[in-house]
Amino acid sequence: MVATTFGSEYYNTNKSSRSIRNFDVVHRCSHIIKWKGPCAPWLKINFDDSVVGSQAAAGFVIKDHNGSSIVAGTCNLGENTISVAEALALRDTLKFAKVKGFKDICVEGDSKLVINSILNKCRTPRLLKTIIENIRLLARSFSFIFFRLMSFARQIFLLMLLLA
Repeated sequence: MVATTFGSEYYNTNKSSRSIRNFDVVHRCSHIIKWKGPCAPWLKINFDDSVVGSQAAAGFVIKDHNGSSIVAGTCNLGENTISVAEALALRDTLKFAKVKGFKDICVEGDSKLVINSILNKCRTPRLLKTIIENIRLLARSFSFIFFRLMSFARQIFLLMLLLA
C-alpha cells in the first residue's frame, strides 16, 4: 500500500518532467522485461526499502526457479536513511533465509552502494560498515550465494507495475 501510494505520488508530481515522458518510451519498447528466476534448485531473494520522511520500511520476497513465492515479509525499520534501510533489509532477509535452511541463493537488489560494498567494489561508508560485515558473515552460511544489482530497466518495470 505504501509503495503504491508513493509510486502514484511520484508519478503525479513528476508526470510533466522529461524523465517521466521518457518512461513512456521504455514502456513501448519491443523487448519484454520480466522477473527472471534462478536455475533449480536455487532460490531468488528480492529486497527493497521505502523511506518516507525519515521513517523506513523494508520488504522481501523469496521465490523458487518457477517464480512461485516461498515467503515474503515486511518490517518497520524506524528512523533510517535509504542506504541503511537497504542494508538492513538485506541483512534481515539473509537471517530469515538462514533460519529456514535455504542453501543456494541469488540475491537481487537495487542499491548499488549496498551490493558493491558487499562485493568490495567500493569503499563501504562508515555508517554501513557493521551491517555490511554482518551480511558478509551471513553469506558464509549458505552453500552458494550470488549478489546482483537490479538493472535500471527492471526497476522501471517494477515502477510500471506499481502505477498500473
